[in-house]
Amino acid sequence: GPGAVTTTTSPAFTITHAAASQIAVTTQPSASTVAGVAFATQPVVTIRDAFGNTVTTGGDATVTITASLTTGTGTLGGTLTKAAVAGVASFSANGLNINLAGTDKVLTMATTLSGPGAVTTTTSPAFTITHAALDHFAVTNTSGGNIPDQNIAVTFFINVTAQDAFNNTVTNFNGTGNTVNISASGATLDLGSGTTADFASGVLSSHGVRFNSTGTGVTITATRTSGGAQNGTSNSFNVT
Repeated sequence: GPGAVTTTTSPAFTITHAAASQIAVTTQPSASTVAGVAFATQPVVTIRDAFGNTVTTGGDATVTITASLTTGTGTLGGTLTKAAVAGVASFSANGLNINLAGTDKVLTMATTLSGPGAVTTTTSPAFTITHAALDHFAVTNTSGGNIPDQNIAVTFFINVTAQDAFNNTVTNFNGTGNTVNISASGATLDLGSGTTADFASGVLSSHGVRFNSTGTGVTITATRTSGGAQNGTSNSFNVT
């Protein structure tokens, strides 16, 4: 009939989450962080059902999430576990950090869920760790290893690498103003001593040196000449 009411509504009702079936990194770690420094944005992991709803109640809502570094070099520091509260595990106070610089670092988050077939691991997107501040210099042979015994009056070559406290290369130590003084102990250099600025991407490569006296337990030291007092000394070797 005319004027008939043709719709009606039910009383309000509730839909609850289903069983936990997966975990997801819902806040990603910072895209770029300095080595040894806690990520400015720490990860957050959420326990979800098959439809993406957060599992807020039951045993799976309070499981412990464990973080690990599964792609990229270095050690994941900080507190690596976090118990979820109402289905959310926030690592905001855990101080997660990585000591070695590099790209494409990936974290894996893992737990145990009670439901059959549940996916219990998830990964973050790749992110980058950059070097920290200059801490010291590494004085090595040109391959990065120890300097072997040498002969008097014969030129050989060394590398000097600017490094942070974690031995990452400090790639922005280069150009005018970033110089080191090369000196020796235990024998006398007649080539390669003094101040040099020939760093490229943090490395003084194939720097020629030569001794005009013999000695045992000889070392070569690189000392920053301006902007700081950082230094580094080679292994000891003999000059005959």
